[in-house]
Amino acid sequence: VKGGIDYTPFEASIETLLAAISRKEVCEVRYKSFTADAAKLHYFAPMRLTAYREALYAEGWSVDPRGKPRQKHRMVLAVHRIDGVEQTRLMHDFEPWSAPRYFGFPECEPYRVKVALSKSAARYVRERKWSDDQVFVENADGSAVLEFIAQSKSEVVSWVLSFGCEAEVLEPSSIVEIIKKLIAKVHRLYNR
Repeated sequence: VKGGIDYTPFEASIETLLAAISRKEVCEVRYKSFTADAAKLHYFAPMRLTAYREALYAEGWSVDPRGKPRQKHRMVLAVHRIDGVEQTRLMHDFEPWSAPRYFGFPECEPYRVKVALSKSAARYVRERKWSDDQVFVENADGSAVLEFIAQSKSEVVSWVLSFGCEAEVLEPSSIVEIIKKLIAKVHRLYNR
């Protein structure tokens, strides 16, 4: 796969996470986020491993380990950014969260998106499921409007821009502004 990740160096972390999932055990995870300069220690109750766009993610709960482990918030960790996983022997009784499948991998609170599509883009979009709640309205000329709930601003922006001038975000205005700023930067870059 183009842009694929070699998970060979992460086999030990994957095995530890899988064992912790089956035993319902909290782990100490050293994790270096995309924007961080150094790894940070997290207490993490892994619930499942998920493959998404050629990458593997551990989904679970951030945990307060003092006393009986308590859930703090949902957490999604890119496996290739894990710097090490240790078992803690702290057991939990947490359940995985269940939620509708929205566009994008969890990054922010879900929000509604409305995108106008040209005829050619509509043909491609119509054939796929983007979100559990999507509404696809086709116009007489073959163009369409797709409405859906997303949970990742960066993925919506990237997805819309992948269509070039064949897609336009109508709502929310915050995404429209992000795209305008990106287009202005690209325009300056290529007009030096």
